[in-house]
Amino acid sequence: MNRLAIARSIRLRATSVLAIGIVGCSSAETNLPLSDGNVAIGKWGGDSAGLIVGDTAAHLHIGCTFGDVSGRIPLGTDGQ
Repeated sequence: MNRLAIARSIRLRATSVLAIGIVGCSSAETNLPLSDGNVAIGKWGGDSAGLIVGDTAAHLHIGCTFGDVSGRIPLGTDGQ
């Protein structure tokens, strides 16, 4: 594998873990602030999981697993 393929693989895995974490930290009813098209800046969490979103990066931890993502996390067209 070349470096570009490895970087893409790592980014895909990090994005997948982040997406799972967002779903795990969310609930059926939320009172989210108005969105600019990205996950709102702040601290989100639930039992054994948390997501800390800043204006340039996000940190996710689920149990003893964690990951960091650079940049903002875009929301889907339905706001999820």
